[in-house]
Amino acid sequence: MKRYFSWLQAHPVRAALITLLYYLSSVFLHVEVGGLINGIFGRLGRSTYDIVIAVLVLLILGLVFRDLYKKGSYLDQGIIRFLGIYALVGVAVSFGFLFVINIEAIHFLQYAILSFHLLALVKSYAGAMILAILCGFYDEAVQYLMLDTRATYYDFNDVFLDSLGAGMGLWLAKVKDCLVREGSSKRAGLYVLNAVLGTVLLLFILYMTGHFSLLPDPDREIFFVLLKEIPRGFWHVPSGPYARFHIMLPFPGMIMILITGGVFSLLGRVGAS
Repeated sequence: MKRYFSWLQAHPVRAALITLLYYLSSVFLHVEVGGLINGIFGRLGRSTYDIVIAVLVLLILGLVFRDLYKKGSYLDQGIIRFLGIYALVGVAVSFGFLFVINIEAIHFLQYAILSFHLLALVKSYAGAMILAILCGFYDEAVQYLMLDTRATYYDFNDVFLDSLGAGMGLWLAKVKDCLVREGSSKRAGLYVLNAVLGTVLLLFILYMTGHFSLLPDPDREIFFVLLKEIPRGFWHVPSGPYARFHIMLPFPGMIMILITGGVFSLLGRVGAS
């Protein structure tokens, strides 16, 4: 892990291409990957499927934390312990409230890998976290607007899962001593700032031109509507196979995403002189 991280930092152009290809494949092959997973587990009943995935996630987390607490050089620091607990609580909350089906835990793995590569590119924990959240935002936008036009709401649940997975990837990189090489932090900071401002400007233009809105307008068709239908009550029970989950509304969803991004950005202070 450390050798690969060092190689990514030493070859920024190759690292950027690898990161971009990984991200684009994870976004645009979403349906195909889902079909492959369903093909593997399709013979299992829904409850059995959920149990199998939950056990696999718990085993992986158990192995990771056991290994880290044996070898990690930063685990005696309060911030690292707090973030580890935050990640575990976030995983538990996701399983209990946010998953439609437990295979959605794949978001954690997907964005942990992405954030690891982003960290090598921008050399900043805060920068990598911000970019990972933006990647999650665009990922869900593509799914919502292009891949699943039947969806009735923009999925802040998934963006939160993405941000939590990204935080766990950065946390793992820190405790595994994947050292960030300083030197291009100003340029990386400019890239991050441009990405944030570009996203805000895009949403502002869409809003001012009537193509972006929180709620639908019965008098006109809007391209990007966050809530086509307002969820009723705390729990949502869709038609089809039984499932019950909470839909994060835009405001609380953004609050949880920003909190998660903020707390994992503290990793940049760990071990800093």
